[in-house]
Amino acid sequence: MTKLTDFKALLTYKTSEQGGRSTNAVSGYRPHIEFDNIPGFLASGAQKFINQESVEPGETVVAEIALATYYGILRNLNIDDTFKFCEGKNVIGHGKIIEFYNKKLQNTYTSEEIKNLKKRITSAVNLATTGGVLLIQGVKISIRSKDQLIITGFSRALDLGNITKESALMEIQEVKNLYLHWIGLTNVFEKFTNSKPPKFVLSYSDSKVGIGICEMSRSNINWLIKI
Repeated sequence: MTKLTDFKALLTYKTSEQGGRSTNAVSGYRPHIEFDNIPGFLASGAQKFINQESVEPGETVVAEIALATYYGILRNLNIDDTFKFCEGKNVIGHGKIIEFYNKKLQNTYTSEEIKNLKKRITSAVNLATTGGVLLIQGVKISIRSKDQLIITGFSRALDLGNITKESALMEIQEVKNLYLHWIGLTNVFEKFTNSKPPKFVLSYSDSKVGIGICEMSRSNINWLIKI
């Protein structure tokens, strides 16, 4: 296992007669993965086969999977969750999670907690369209002109002077990861998919005034104060 490996899975490749590959797959092969409980979210997943170098069509193998992205996947997976892996639109096999290495992918909620969280996220987005605010897990959702989502998190630092660039980058990534978790839970964000990509903001608040620290759009960081 390498530090980039996310989970271990049992993989079953389709035979060529079932529409699978016509040749073997070599360890390191990287098809797209789609989890059955999170339809519509695809991630490239490198497959490192355990104790063998290749897999023939129709064969079952245990592999370690390293995902390229976590869009909609963070904290939304469970042991025994199933997925399909594909070449383009062609499904060439199915898999099942049997062990997590990256604990950030694993769901930690009860079914009731997930239900309530979905309701709060929907309420927060609906409020944001009218200028209202409802904090979700300590994060604020707002909307700028042209339907751009603004996801604002608040630094845990007790004093503004204690914030470093390193700590700020870690905290704003946490805000982004929370959003990547939410979009896998609910489709309420689909209305913004054709708009500008969401902007993530890290702010500091001393209960009297809010001070923007930095903002992230895609992977670009814009510093709002001098650190």
